[in-house]
Amino acid sequence: MDKAVLSSAGICSTMAALFSVDADIVALPAGAHNLSAQTSYIYGRKKMPYVITTLCTREGDCVEVCPVDCIVPAAKDDAEWGKYFYIDPDTCIDCGACVPVCPPEAIFAEEDLPAEYEADTEMNAKYFSEGPGYWDFDLEEQRRPR
Repeated sequence: MDKAVLSSAGICSTMAALFSVDADIVALPAGAHNLSAQTSYIYGRKKMPYVITTLCTREGDCVEVCPVDCIVPAAKDDAEWGKYFYIDPDTCIDCGACVPVCPPEAIFAEEDLPAEYEADTEMNAKYFSEGPGYWDFDLEEQRRPR
């Protein structure tokens, strides 16, 4: 089955008309000319299917169940990023396998994210766009001692 390809202009004008909002609110990032029907954008940035919040205690169970290996722990000794695990929004397939295995219940679908953790959305996305991103790690060394 072929994926539907939608133009960014068509998406923006349709959404603006349907929801009676300013077209700037639904504007897509530069370079997003054609999108598959599975790609979602919110306020000009790619939607995070799931967000690991600051509730993360580095258990690592989420890494073990992820079918596409999109969850990465920051190196424990990294002063800026090292407290948490992060989900790559470009690789995540929105399967939700990570949510029920997270002992501290630190993972939320973006649309279900409690307001007090909204900043964690950008933190997750920035880990891959501006931070270290993917690296060759030993999960047992990076998870919290059991």
